[in-house]
Amino acid sequence: MIIERGIAMPPARGRMTQEAIAIARQMRVGDSVFFENVLKNNHKDVQRLIHAGKLLEQKHTARQVEGGVRVWRIQ
Repeated sequence: MIIERGIAMPPARGRMTQEAIAIARQMRVGDSVFFENVLKNNHKDVQRLIHAGKLLEQKHTARQVEGGVRVWRIQ
């Protein structure tokens, strides 16, 4: 193995990215986002928003509601 320095890291793959962070930044305590038709094992958009909030030191919670999932900023 050879240690190398100064090699730029490519951007992270996936959509977590700027869109989820931008939405989390705009949310105030009590605001929510509705995700329509979220499949039981496919909560990626919900998870991205919650993770973006953690990066911004915010707290979010998600609940299943009629027709999808809703994420609230709680702190």
